[in-house]
Amino acid sequence: MAWLFLSTLLFTFNNVLWKKFLPVSFTFKLVFIRAVYSSLLLLLLYRFMDGNFFRELSTPGFYIILISCVLGAMGLFALVSYLKNGRLYNLGYYNMAGTALAGLYTFFFVKEKLQGFFFMPAMLLLAIGYLFFIHIKNNQKKEGEKSINDHLLLWIMVFSFTGAMITQSMALNHFSFVTLAFTQELVILIMAGLASIVLYKKDSIKNITILSWQPILMAVIIVAAVLTSLAGLKITSPLASAVFGLLVPLFTFFGGVFFFKEKAVLQHYVAMVLMLGGCLMMLL
Repeated sequence: MAWLFLSTLLFTFNNVLWKKFLPVSFTFKLVFIRAVYSSLLLLLLYRFMDGNFFRELSTPGFYIILISCVLGAMGLFALVSYLKNGRLYNLGYYNMAGTALAGLYTFFFVKEKLQGFFFMPAMLLLAIGYLFFIHIKNNQKKEGEKSINDHLLLWIMVFSFTGAMITQSMALNHFSFVTLAFTQELVILIMAGLASIVLYKKDSIKNITILSWQPILMAVIIVAAVLTSLAGLKITSPLASAVFGLLVPLFTFFGGVFFFKEKAVLQHYVAMVLMLGGCLMMLL
């Protein structure tokens, strides 16, 4: 469990860094530059472990890794597209919705005991908390605010990251977590590079370049976060990993409030407590 706790701290820091640096860079360019450095770091680690990537490419079941990596990349792109202008604390609610999806998957498809007596009330609490959150958002929506687009991006993030976590748990039965992390960053590198070429806007680029310190710092943090997360996932389950990861939305919620002065009212905390209670009940 220590690996999972460490990964939550690192992923929280990663979310804060995205929010900090995205306003001063074209979105896909920053993702691409970060992926360059993270891929290099993972390649060095992979070679240090005497891995043979080309041999693993031909291994039956490698397609599961590719599926998880594409889903992970889609989730990342949705996340950073939202964070460009969205509020950081909103991620908390949607990350808990992802925990609910992981719970449903575990309950119906994984041979892991989940007590039905607690499972249904947990899902009810999650639903009530999320609907309460939506009600708050609608009441606070300013004229011209693209609330529907925000919700769409965040739901794409939720389904993509949850699907990636489930397929990663399958892949970890046959491949090392370093192989999985390295492939993930290569897929992000390719997809972000193509998106940068297609969507490049010269006037959108400001002060972050390939030699800037920001993407290097982000690469170090995300590599450490991914490796510790996969190490924890390998010895637990998608549900345990998701529930333990509740520290990420909680820390992210308060990170947005305290570091970026995002305004949160009492109702936000009530919705957060309801959803947190539902997630924790899944472990009972």
